[in-house]
Amino acid sequence: MWLLYLRSKKRRRQNSMRFSFIILVSIIGIVHSAAYYMSENDIGHGKYDIRPNEINDLIASRLVSGDSILFRRGERFFTHINYFKSGLNHITFTSFGDPLQPKPIIDGSIYHFEFDKSSWKDFEVIKGVKFYKKFIKDLECVENVYADDFMLTLSIEPDADETVITGMKNSYAGYFKIDSVDVKDPRKIFYDYSNNYNWGNAEIITRTQQWRYEVLKFSNTGGQFIFEEKPQNPFRKNNGYFVQRSMKALDHSNEWYYDETNGVLYFNTDKNKCTIYVSSNREDDNAGIDIKRRKGVVVKGLEFRNAKYGIKLENSFELEISNCTFRNSVYGIINKKTFVNDCLIKNNHIDNMRSFGIRMTGDRISVEDNIIDSIGMTLGCESKEFNNLNGIEIIGNNSLITNNSVRNTGYCGIRIFNGSGSKVVDNSIENAMQALSDGGGIYSYHNFDGNKLIKGNKIKNVYGNASGTEGQNYGSNGIYLDEFSFHFKVDSNIVENSGGGIYLQNSRMDTITNNILRNNNTSEFHINHAGRILNGGELNPSNDPGFYPDSIRSLPKDYFWDNNEGILYYKNKYSGILYIKPGDNIVTNNVIQPDKNKYSIDFRTWQKIDDRLIENLTGFDNFFSRNIPENCIQNTGVYILGMNIQGSEIYKLKNEISKNMYKHLREVKVYIWHNKNVIINQKVRQ
Repeated sequence: MWLLYLRSKKRRRQNSMRFSFIILVSIIGIVHSAAYYMSENDIGHGKYDIRPNEINDLIASRLVSGDSILFRRGERFFTHINYFKSGLNHITFTSFGDPLQPKPIIDGSIYHFEFDKSSWKDFEVIKGVKFYKKFIKDLECVENVYADDFMLTLSIEPDADETVITGMKNSYAGYFKIDSVDVKDPRKIFYDYSNNYNWGNAEIITRTQQWRYEVLKFSNTGGQFIFEEKPQNPFRKNNGYFVQRSMKALDHSNEWYYDETNGVLYFNTDKNKCTIYVSSNREDDNAGIDIKRRKGVVVKGLEFRNAKYGIKLENSFELEISNCTFRNSVYGIINKKTFVNDCLIKNNHIDNMRSFGIRMTGDRISVEDNIIDSIGMTLGCESKEFNNLNGIEIIGNNSLITNNSVRNTGYCGIRIFNGSGSKVVDNSIENAMQALSDGGGIYSYHNFDGNKLIKGNKIKNVYGNASGTEGQNYGSNGIYLDEFSFHFKVDSNIVENSGGGIYLQNSRMDTITNNILRNNNTSEFHINHAGRILNGGELNPSNDPGFYPDSIRSLPKDYFWDNNEGILYYKNKYSGILYIKPGDNIVTNNVIQPDKNKYSIDFRTWQKIDDRLIENLTGFDNFFSRNIPENCIQNTGVYILGMNIQGSEIYKLKNEISKNMYKHLREVKVYIWHNKNVIINQKVRQ
């Protein structure tokens, strides 16, 4: 007992010493940490008062870990902050002053001036429109011009409201049309003989896919257009394009153009009085705060405007960005090249970004309680190698995206990649996919590993925009699990008034439960395993619909069959997938409300169609009664697409349609894709 007492007493003494040491360290930290006050005016803090032009010298020379930089509320600071200093961590950027004043603004514009239409003398009338002129020499990479908060349009032809091309499947308002593509080099030259105007040193924006556009420099002679660099995808005959950044395209109100040679800004605005802000697309010295290789940084209570990046992050950890506002930039909060782990992005307002609202690559990213609006609503921003125009995009594991409001995005509302352990929960998404198509309100791509959760989200008005292409109208979905999205639980979401409800494409082992799907245009629920590229490749050269890797006695070198995951791949499962076993999904207890005039349920497969198709894909032979209210089943139309079925199999299939699985439905349509098209259209209920 005495020995135990001595040990206990010694342990208490050690703990007391340890606690005292922690207090001492904390006191030393308090003594040595400093707060620096940013204002255009002297505010009585002596050596701790700083001006906007001093901040980067302060970070490079005087600032130490634990310090803070405070910006005075109600002021606007024309500056950019480079936070690169090695070993300088745990810095806080925040505000001070009268809480009734607006947040301090960090403004990244490279030039600004006051405009008064009544007294402005220098202007030029071009094609009936009065363009005001401002001589500003040597501006670098001019990208955006704002009249107060309103973004003016870079000179463009045709204008967005001009219908040049008629008679096409989709609208071509705002587009010229590619007549033909050079067969020898379809990524170098295209032709449009109706557009033989010499546009000078301009850019072309063209749709190369429903989901992709390209911004490219070009030269043209007559109707031949030759490009300095090649697009990601070949040019496509009949796809649309428009010209921007040309003096010769100035002809519309609220347009602008900067003549680099002569240093003249041409602009038109509906405002009688305003401040004109000019921003740049240069990569360096063009972020509100640019943070590299740092840890423990806090940014809160600030507003960022008119830069390329609101906050740019690279190779940094344990960050917090909260209660900030981001407006009128290309990107809100972004990292492009490296990882940013353990980051909290909370309670921010992000509005009017040309590209991403939030884009992060890293693990344990939490995006919570943000309001994100008007992201990527116009084509024309830089676009290469990855799609942009998303409200939120997270690439990495164990992320949490919750309770955000995402409205009005050019591409996806929320998009996730490689997201083992990630959760997308209780978000509101509205009016996504306004500039491009083939995406989703919530979209996943190449998410093999680990469990993921999409739960409690409310999604509406996600249609997709196929203008300028011959793609599918309403070609986007509320929730889209695109290729290789495995192990998702999609639970208790509401998807309505969109192109499609929930769409699984070449994905498997997903659980779809307790969702409400209603008033969607193309289908309420769709499983697609019809991709021909996923049928075994060289191991199945005849496209045998009965192909199954287990039947191969010996796989060739570098081919691997993962029976647990149901994937056959060559060398690397992340880039060499050849075959996905359809099915092993669980689809139950959803409320699918069919439209009696449409096929509300779609199934597609390259394998044989038989009486177990729906069970194989959804997990239940009574799929319809499990997911469609009893009083709606008689209104349900089902569309099934298959391949490689012929002869006696077709007649057998006709007989199968009338079996118990389908007898209560309104209609079943089976489309057989084999050499020539064969259609079976069985009206089960007359």
